[in-house]
Amino acid sequence: MTKRLLMTLLGPILLTLFYPHFGFSQSSEEQLKALSKEIEALKENQRISQELRLLERDIDALQDGQRALQKDLQDIKTLLQARPAAAPSAEPQNAVLTVDGAPSKGEKTAKLTLVEFTDFQ
Repeated sequence: MTKRLLMTLLGPILLTLFYPHFGFSQSSEEQLKALSKEIEALKENQRISQELRLLERDIDALQDGQRALQKDLQDIKTLLQARPAAAPSAEPQNAVLTVDGAPSKGEKTAKLTLVEFTDFQ
């Protein structure tokens, strides 16, 4: 009876120890390779998400700058619209210049035409 009891207890234990396990069909090397691939994928995902956060921050800064520029442009438009428009003078203006003491040729009462040219650069 003790032999039978011993065989009943030891039989399943011995079968479990020496029977091939189908649940562990991958070898240790294959498991390590799979785990290292998963780790690399996680690292890549983390790097990508960090880059996305940096890009979002840059986009927010650009949008803030664009809003500030639009506000400045609107302020300039408002100032220009509030300023009275200067009518261009079609007639030349007469002015009196004195050149006393300066070297000159010709009559002292001669008329002079002065043309102003500007290049805004």
